[in-house]
Amino acid sequence: MKNASDILKNGLTHIDPLVNAEAARLIGDFNVRALIPELIEHARFHRFYSKVTAFYSLARMSVTEAIPHLKNLVDDPHVSNDWYWTGYKGVRAAAAVSLLQLGSDAGVPYLLESAKAGQSVFFRWFAPALLRLQKPPPELAGFLTLENLCSAEKQKKSSATEYSEPGMLCMLCEALGLIDDPAAAARLEFYLGHYSRFVRGQAYRSLYLRQPDKVTAQKIGETAKKYRTDFDRLVAAEVEKDSATLSDIARRAPAAFDRGSAVDALAAISSPSLTEAGKLALEDADLYVRQCAVEALARQYGAAAQKYFASLNDNEKEIRVLCALAATQLGEKGTV
Repeated sequence: MKNASDILKNGLTHIDPLVNAEAARLIGDFNVRALIPELIEHARFHRFYSKVTAFYSLARMSVTEAIPHLKNLVDDPHVSNDWYWTGYKGVRAAAAVSLLQLGSDAGVPYLLESAKAGQSVFFRWFAPALLRLQKPPPELAGFLTLENLCSAEKQKKSSATEYSEPGMLCMLCEALGLIDDPAAAARLEFYLGHYSRFVRGQAYRSLYLRQPDKVTAQKIGETAKKYRTDFDRLVAAEVEKDSATLSDIARRAPAAFDRGSAVDALAAISSPSLTEAGKLALEDADLYVRQCAVEALARQYGAAAQKYFASLNDNEKEIRVLCALAATQLGEKGTV
C-alpha cells in the first residue's frame, strides 16, 4: 500500500464527496492527529456539504485551534445556498454544534434562530448531538422537549414531509433515546411499527438504551421476528448479544449493508466471533463490507488487527477501503 498519510490526504481531495466525508470521519475516529492541518483546510474551503464530517472529527479530537475557523463557517459555510432544503443550513448548524462540543457558544445564536424557525436541522438532524452535550445552553435546552421534537412538523405545516421521511425519523428516534423524559419510551414503541426497517432499527436501539432489561429485549426480538428482515434481526441480535445470529447475517445476508452492519454489531458487543466473521468480510466482494471489517477489527483489537490486513494492503483498489486501512495504521484505536 502507498504511504498511508498520502492516501488519507487524497481521500480528502477526491472528486467523490462521499470519499471526502469518509476520509474526514476516519481521521477523527482513529485520532490521526498528524493530519489535523489538512482537516482544518478541508473544513474551511471544501465546497460540498459532506465536509460536516470534518467538523465532527475536529470536535472529536478536541482541536481547539479550529474554533475561530468554525466560527467563520457558521456565518459563511463556503457551500452553495440551497435555501429550499437543509444542506446550507445543515453545514452552518454542524459548525455551531461542533463549537459547543469544543466549549464555545459562538454558534448558539444561529442554533437558536433555527429552533425558533422550526427548522429540521435543529429538531431532527442535530437534536441527538445537542442532547449528548453535558450541559446544553439553557436557551437551546428549552426547545429540546419531547413535545417539540415530536410535533415539529405541525409547527411548520407547509413542509411536514421534511420531518417524516425515514432519515429524519431515524434521527428523531435517536433523540428519543437520549431525552430526559420517560414518556419518550411510548413514542419509541410507536416507531417499532414503522414501515422502514431503518426507523424500526433505531427505535429498537433507543428503546433498549432507555430500558435495558429482559422485557424490552424480548419485545424487540418478537417485533424483529414479525418483520423478518435481516436488518431487524441484526439489531435485535445486537441488543441480545447474540453473536451466532450476527455472524450468520455477516456471512449470508444478500444486502451488503446488512452484512457490514452485522460486522459492526459484533464489534459493538465485543464478540470474539468478530475475528472469523471479520476475516471473511475482508474478502467480501462489496467495498462497504470490507471497509466495515477493517474498522471493526481495528476498534476491537487495535494494532494487533494489522496482521489481518496484509492481503488488503497489497491488493485493495477501492479508495474508501484504502482510507480505512490508512487510518488504522496512522491513528489510535477507534472508539465509535
